[in-house]
Order: sequence, then C-alpha cells, then structure tokens
Amino acid sequence: MSERKPSAAQQGRHAARELTVQGLYQWHMTGKSITTIEAEFRSQVADDDLEDHENWVKVMEIADKALFHELLHNTVRFKAELDREISPC
Repeated sequence: MSERKPSAAQQGRHAARELTVQGLYQWHMTGKSITTIEAEFRSQVADDDLEDHENWVKVMEIADKALFHELLHNTVRFKAELDREISPC
C-alpha cells in the first residue's frame, strides 16, 4: 500500500506548527518580543547549504502564515493559563 502525500494545506499547517515551536523556543531563550521573533522568521535569508526541512526560509515558504501568527501570539497570550493547565497537581 502506498502512502498518500499530504496536501498543500496539510503541509502548510505542519510547517506553521514547526515554525511556532522554533519561534517559542527562541522567545524563551532570548527574551525578545514575540513580534520581533516573528519578524525575524519572516525576514530570514535562505541558506542553500541546509536541507529544505532545516532551512527556515524554505519552511516559511510553504507554511500557513496566518496559522503561524495565530499559534505564536496566542501561545504567548495565554501562557499563564496554559501553564496552569499542564502543570502537575
């Protein structure tokens, strides 16, 4: 049985989630504003020496950018609530 290739929409959502995780990591490690982090992702220059899945510019090209923005900003916006929900009792 052959595997079905993900649709462009599925690939875009996957890329948006991947970028969100990386963006949140950078936000956590650098203390920069989430708006600055998003702007940095959107303005990166391609590095042709990297594999496509490691090259954030290539990932951004296929990403659902609206979903990326929403996930990134809402995760930060609701951080306290999320922390309460996932913290051990």
